[in-house]
Amino acid sequence: MKASKTSEEIEIHPADPETRKRAFWLILVSVVIAVAFAIGIHFHGEKMGEWAEERMLELAEQPPIMFLVAFVFAIPLVGATIPMFRQAGKIVKSERIPPPDAKVVKDTPVITGSKAVRQGRGLQVMAVLMALFGLLVPFGVAIILMLLQKGT
Repeated sequence: MKASKTSEEIEIHPADPETRKRAFWLILVSVVIAVAFAIGIHFHGEKMGEWAEERMLELAEQPPIMFLVAFVFAIPLVGATIPMFRQAGKIVKSERIPPPDAKVVKDTPVITGSKAVRQGRGLQVMAVLMALFGLLVPFGVAIILMLLQKGT
C-alpha cells in the first residue's frame, strides 16, 4: 500500500487490517489471561502468599539461585529491547515515523526529517537503557542477598 496525502499535504501511513485483527486477538487473549490470574488470586491469594513466603525465605539463603530467578524474569525485558532497537534503527535510516515497511493498526500521520531521526535516536537510547536495567537487576538482587547474608 502506498501512503496517501490529504488536502493539507499531511502524509498518512495507512492501517493494515490484518495487523489490526492480530492486535485485537492479542489484547483479547491477554485480558482473558489477566482476568484468570485475578480470579485465582482472589480465591487463592492467601494460600499462594503463604507458599511464596516459605519458598522466598529458603531462596534468600541461596543468592546464586535468586540470581537465576531474577535473570529468568529479566529475559522478557531484555528480549523486548531487540525489536525495539531494530525499529528505532529503521526510523533513523528512513528518517520517517513510521518506517515505510511498518504495519500500523490505524491510519497514522507520518513524521519525517530531523524530528523523526531525533525520536528514533531517543527510542534507541531507551532500548539500550531497558536492556542494561534488565541485565543489571539480577546482579543487584544477588549482591543485596549476599550483603544481607553477611549481616546475619
